[in-house]
Amino acid sequence: MIGWGNWQRQCHTNSSANARVEAFPGKTDGMLVIQAGYSPLRTCYNENAPPSTTNYTSARLTTRDTAAFRWKGTTGNSTAVRIDVRLQVPLVDGTWPAAWMLPTTDKRWCSGCSAYGDGWCLGGEIDIMEHVNLNTFLIGNVHYGGLANASWLDCHEKVGRFRANSRAASWNVMSIIWDSTYIRFLANGKEFSRLDLGSWYTGGVGPAVNPYAPFDKDFFLILDLAVGGLYPGFNIDNAKLAAGAARYNIDYVRVYDLLP
Repeated sequence: MIGWGNWQRQCHTNSSANARVEAFPGKTDGMLVIQAGYSPLRTCYNENAPPSTTNYTSARLTTRDTAAFRWKGTTGNSTAVRIDVRLQVPLVDGTWPAAWMLPTTDKRWCSGCSAYGDGWCLGGEIDIMEHVNLNTFLIGNVHYGGLANASWLDCHEKVGRFRANSRAASWNVMSIIWDSTYIRFLANGKEFSRLDLGSWYTGGVGPAVNPYAPFDKDFFLILDLAVGGLYPGFNIDNAKLAAGAARYNIDYVRVYDLLP
C-alpha cells in the first residue's frame, strides 16, 4: 500500500541501513535499530501496487505469520497479557516511530482485515506507543468502530499521553496490559491511560451482539519508523535524516501471560 493509508513518505527496505542489530553497552544480545534515511528520488517497489518514487527509506518489522497475542481464557473470564517494549525514540521533525498491533488475517493483501470485516478500523488497532516530531510526550492509543459497509467511516480513537518531558528521548518502557474487559497503558510501570469494556465497539457486529469485539481476537505486533504522514505532518528535517539522526532503538519486547 503506497503511503499506508495516511500519506507516509518512506519506502520500506530490507537493507541494514534501515534495520539492523547493534551492540548495546553492557549487554550481549544487542538492540534493534530502525533508521530512516534521506534518499532522493528512490524507486520504491510496492507489494500489490505499482512502483512509486520517494525521498525516504525506513523499515517495518512485524510478527505477522509468526506470533500473535491476546489475553487468555474466555470473554468476561480471562487473564491479561502484558507486552513491554523498551525503546528510545528520535526527536526529529517528520519522524513517526511506533510499536503497534493489528488483528491477524489470512488475507495477505489487506493490512486492516479481520474477522469483523475487510478494512481498517473494523478489526481495531492497539498502539502501545507512538511519537512524532519533537514532541515531549508519547502516546498510547486504540482505534475502533467503522461501518460494516464502509470500514474507514465512523472510526474512533482513545488517546492517552505519557508526558515524558525531558525523558522523551531517553529509554522508556511502554506497555499494555490487555484483558477481555480492559486495556491499560503504562510508561515505566505507571498507568497513564485505561479503557474499560463498553468504551469500544466494532461496526462489524455492533456492541449489542458482542461488546468485547474487536479486541477479542489475536493481534500481531509491528515496529516501524514512518517519515511524514497525517500525524507528524510533512515538515521533514531532511538534514537530520541524511546525517543519521532518525534512529528508533528497541532494547527488547517482552510478553507475559499474567496470573489470575
